[in-house]
Amino acid sequence: WHVAPQYQPMHYEYPSNDLLKSLVALYWEHLHPFYPFLHKPSFEESLAAGLHLHDRAFGSTVLAVCAIASRDSDDPRVLYSDTTSKHSAGWRYFNQIEFVPISAFKVPSVYELQVYPLAVIFMLGTQMGETYWTFIGPGIQLAQMMGVHRSGFGKGRDPKEVELWKRAFWQLVNFDTNSSMSLGRPRSSNINDLDLKLPAMCDDEYWEAPNPVDAFKQPKNTPSKLTFWIHYIKLMEIVGFAQRSIVNPWGPTTLSDAEWNQKAVLALDSALNEWIDVLPDFLRYNPQQKTAVFAHQSIMLYARFYLARIQVHKQFMSWPGQKSAQTIHSLAICVNAAHSCIHLLDDYHQQYETQFAHLIPPIFACAMVLSINLWRGIQSKMSLNATREMNDIQRCLDMLALYEDRYVNPARLVLGLSLKLTLMARFELAGRLRCVSCKIKPLNRL
Repeated sequence: WHVAPQYQPMHYEYPSNDLLKSLVALYWEHLHPFYPFLHKPSFEESLAAGLHLHDRAFGSTVLAVCAIASRDSDDPRVLYSDTTSKHSAGWRYFNQIEFVPISAFKVPSVYELQVYPLAVIFMLGTQMGETYWTFIGPGIQLAQMMGVHRSGFGKGRDPKEVELWKRAFWQLVNFDTNSSMSLGRPRSSNINDLDLKLPAMCDDEYWEAPNPVDAFKQPKNTPSKLTFWIHYIKLMEIVGFAQRSIVNPWGPTTLSDAEWNQKAVLALDSALNEWIDVLPDFLRYNPQQKTAVFAHQSIMLYARFYLARIQVHKQFMSWPGQKSAQTIHSLAICVNAAHSCIHLLDDYHQQYETQFAHLIPPIFACAMVLSINLWRGIQSKMSLNATREMNDIQRCLDMLALYEDRYVNPARLVLGLSLKLTLMARFELAGRLRCVSCKIKPLNRL
């Protein structure tokens, strides 16, 4: 009775060969630089050999890759049947994937783990974005069941396979940390339970070498695209500490809340400053960066850095009636971080036409910080450069509008922000702050 009954799975329907190649190429170009938990050479070798046609786990990974890349494709074949909405892109592939294993007694393959972070990436751009959280926990538990979170994992295994397991797990840990901080929910992973090494700082093409001694060695004077990911993981460790020390309701017993918060914020600010100081030159923001992939990686690091700064201090942003040094200081830090992030992202979007969905949360967070600052200025009747605030919020609206065509969430965010700010500009700012020059561009949907 403990043996799984006979089960006939549904036949997977893949894109036609030309579309499949196009979608996989789009994935490597648009997603892989930021989520490098797949290995391009081995993936393409398995795909060319037709492994997806008889290995259902790898087939699920291929379908997930196609679903994600569909958002960057202009081919109408990626859309759902009987619709022209680009919001439907990829669902015809994603809906086929089965995440529940056929048998609990079968040793899972690395493909069964990879499909979970891929599912998270896809769901983040849908109208069901909040549900991505439900894919993180099962993926982490699967990896823990295999012992991936321990340093002893991989003895006697192929080094390439071990690295793939580790990378998929690290990606899930990153998602877990970020979602916990953003949604205010408990984490599925505990940093105290992890002792595995960081991913190898080595590009895909250097995993193998004629001499096994040279495998996984990045050539000297050749910057690795994985450097970005290592620094991103370290940033998420700081965010995780913030979640545990500030957001976590169970604080210390020997210090008052105010004392503990002050010490925690000082430690976090110091860690963030140290993190940004040690970024290598090729990952520092530089509008003249000639290597596009490093320019894209740099903007993500800086956007997430400013978002982390806001997440640390948003708990202590001052509200009307609060005049403590800590709350005023935290509000100033959040506002300055928001302005810096907005200007950087605005310059980036003017320089590059490609949109990356992972930039949507920082854009919206910055707009919300400035909106709160405006509201606080109105309620407190304090002097405020409202024109500057409104202009930068408008920049956020313009950037979010770039993503409306292919992603559902930005459309909702733009609609909500525009409505609130239009009302604020008409009924509050003009009357109380005398900001008659502040204008929000009219939107037809309003």
